[in-house]
Amino acid sequence: MTEAEVEQATAIGTERYRRAREAGQAPRYGYNEADPEGTDVLGAAAELVVANFLGVEWRAALTVERDVDVEGYHVRATRYATGRLRIHPDDSGIFILVTGTVPNLMIRGCHRAESCKRPEFWDEPQPGRPAWFVPQSELHSIRHLLVAERRRRARGE
Repeated sequence: MTEAEVEQATAIGTERYRRAREAGQAPRYGYNEADPEGTDVLGAAAELVVANFLGVEWRAALTVERDVDVEGYHVRATRYATGRLRIHPDDSGIFILVTGTVPNLMIRGCHRAESCKRPEFWDEPQPGRPAWFVPQSELHSIRHLLVAERRRRARGE
């Protein structure tokens, strides 16, 4: 990420955090991180990295109440290099996993949520926060999304 991109993602993530707290929104699924604002910044930065990879404009939403993050895809981020893709019971669609810390982020792959809801992926690494956790080895290359995005643009969609 460039310095300008880091500044942009930081501003968006910080504003998302501020708006959510002002609205009294609690973190979803029992999330209780030591640095919730930093987590919002990481999420915003991950979205920007995915948008750049796909060659699309990042429509930086200022709220977390949205259907998708980038061009019809959901983006999940974790600071852990070996982190897994977390899928919740009400998740659907394609999810992209990004790992690392700002500005050093790496897209690890993607998977359709509906295909991730398998018994072998069910886990509860933090008490009270069960979900499906898909290992990186089970993710699909994001390159096929890049090809699909190019085809979509060529059709004028």
